[in-house]
Amino acid sequence: MNFSADVVCVFGYKPEEILLEAGSWIENQNKYLIFCSEDPWVDFSLYPNVRVLLMSENGFPWDLFEEICKELVFLQFDYRVHPQKESSYMVRLKALCEACQSHIHLLASDVQDFGLGVFQNVSRNIYSGLEMRDFRSLKGALVGVPAVVCGAGPGLSDVAEDLRGIQDRVCVFSGGSGLLALSRLGVDVHLAAGVDPDPCYHPLLHHHHGEVPFFYQNRVSHRILSSMHGEKILVPSEIRTPFEKWCQPEFDQSLDGGWTVATFCTALASYLGCNPICFVGMDFGYPPDKGMYAEESLKKEEVEEISLQDPEVGLLFTKKDWLMAARWIEQHRLEHMDLSFYQTSMRGMSLEGVCRKPLWQISSERNWPQIDIRGRIRQMLSHASTIYVDLKKYALALEEINQSLQRVDLLCRELLNAFEKSYPEDPTERGSFVLGLYDLYDEVAYQKILDPLWQIWQWPISRPLHNSYERALHRLIFLRKLTREYGRKCFLWQ
Repeated sequence: MNFSADVVCVFGYKPEEILLEAGSWIENQNKYLIFCSEDPWVDFSLYPNVRVLLMSENGFPWDLFEEICKELVFLQFDYRVHPQKESSYMVRLKALCEACQSHIHLLASDVQDFGLGVFQNVSRNIYSGLEMRDFRSLKGALVGVPAVVCGAGPGLSDVAEDLRGIQDRVCVFSGGSGLLALSRLGVDVHLAAGVDPDPCYHPLLHHHHGEVPFFYQNRVSHRILSSMHGEKILVPSEIRTPFEKWCQPEFDQSLDGGWTVATFCTALASYLGCNPICFVGMDFGYPPDKGMYAEESLKKEEVEEISLQDPEVGLLFTKKDWLMAARWIEQHRLEHMDLSFYQTSMRGMSLEGVCRKPLWQISSERNWPQIDIRGRIRQMLSHASTIYVDLKKYALALEEINQSLQRVDLLCRELLNAFEKSYPEDPTERGSFVLGLYDLYDEVAYQKILDPLWQIWQWPISRPLHNSYERALHRLIFLRKLTREYGRKCFLWQ
């Protein structure tokens, strides 16, 4: 077993086997072992960096596993099943644990820049969206219209000609790098979408689909949103930030758009009632002899590659968010059994329960009639309700955040001074310190921005700390730093 990762999660091993194989690795207090066992008498009390998960007849302790994943967020995980215990249950359990940890990792990745990118996008996008359509009034508006959801995977080039031949028979959805790839292949997009707060490719701004209706989440890059000039339809995300919910409380309904713009388009197609839904260029992986994308101009990203053996196409390389997107689509299909889904990439990842079939064959078998898809879309949007942003109200909300951040900065400075003046004694039990904390907790900037970020960052910050005194001190240092960063970058503090 290779013990190179920061965290190793094992299934089916005996304690003595792991201690022997891990060697000096387990003595390193910056490395962590998650030991999954059915034996209630397992004892790793001599190793504080070992977390034991007891698998009982009641099932796997998912709540505890999620807490451990949060505690060890941003660390590299590896998973191992004992070679002699590789039952279908153990293999499935390993896959579920990987998915759970990836879910938590991807959510936390949004705030690796302290959430500044998403905050700036949300604040600018709300301010620029003077008038938008309400997605809630569009449910079922395209019932029965065939949908083609396009990514930018290598399979897109294989079907470009087929796709051009059915553009007047289907509704084509795409977003992100798919828009640029389709532009260069001469394929029209009928509905565009955006969710990425920080696109990897600046050329994405130079596609030919800027006039089509654009579905978006407020977290999407403000540069992408400003480049789209057609009708805009705001679709609140299930993972909206507390700040966004506070600014737009009228949005009491959200849409689970998954992990990527491709899954977001899939959710939209289902919500609008499209059927069937065909995945084109949504390979979720690429073979050794192919690039990551259909277009060479879409350069390969610097990401951690994951190799897997697909049961239908063999060796593929993929990445975490693609794997999560593939699993999301499989679950989405189960929740929409009334719809038909097709994977048209012959060399892409297999999707459980999704029929793999060439696009030309689906079109031939279905014999889709010609439709005025742009006319249907215009009619759909003409009946949609309109949302207007109250700029004065929103400007006051932003100024309230600005003033609150200034008060938080002062409170943090006073609380940190209490540590300095009382050293080496602990000031956290003193009445004046506690009252200062309550004042901090009452601030809207703390509630809507700072504390939600602390709930994620507390784990990597607190890992090397040894007592409550150090944790309280470092928390205040973090909050002050965060406050100053938001003040300077979002509110132009000096």
